[in-house]
Amino acid sequence: MKRWTQPCLWLATALAAAFPIVAQADSTASPTLTVQATAAGGGSHSVTLTAHLQDQSGSALTGGQVQFLIVASQFSDHPLLSLSSVSTDGQGVARYLYAPQWNGRLQFTALYIAADGTPVSATSDLAVSGVASAYHAPSSGPLSGVGTGLIVTLLAMVIAIWSVLLGLLVWVIRALPRRTSIGQWQDQTVQPQEVDDYQSVEFLGRRST
Repeated sequence: MKRWTQPCLWLATALAAAFPIVAQADSTASPTLTVQATAAGGGSHSVTLTAHLQDQSGSALTGGQVQFLIVASQFSDHPLLSLSSVSTDGQGVARYLYAPQWNGRLQFTALYIAADGTPVSATSDLAVSGVASAYHAPSSGPLSGVGTGLIVTLLAMVIAIWSVLLGLLVWVIRALPRRTSIGQWQDQTVQPQEVDDYQSVEFLGRRST
């Protein structure tokens, strides 16, 4: 048995030298990305978004463009709204300070597009409260309905003015033909007394001749 051990070792050594096994990293592996949302503190309601980007080997990836997004939970389809795009520093870190616009649990997303076009993303959420919303509902009061009342008043005034104008137009149309016919009758008709006087003057003129 021992006499075959040495030749087997020589054969294994020769095969290893002829066909070396090379360990290669998986070139198709995507970079890794993590993100964390934390309260900025200091009495403000701002949120600090911190993203860490590493390559396939786990080393920091410098100069990578990380896009920060937020989920708009107010809408039914929950779209992603872009906040900013930040380049990673020498430690592969990208930071962004965000001022929330609404209260509740906010969900953030960090997105990185690898060199081969593969998207790499990570999410983090944080509960936020005490944020002053940019929209303020009108307060109810004695003048809260002045807008509707003003519109109704203006509409009533317009209807009244048009009613008066239409009434005047109808009156004018009815009055004009009557005055015209009387005027024409007076201009074209000779009164009986005027006819008698004319005939008398003509008779006396004939007798005198």
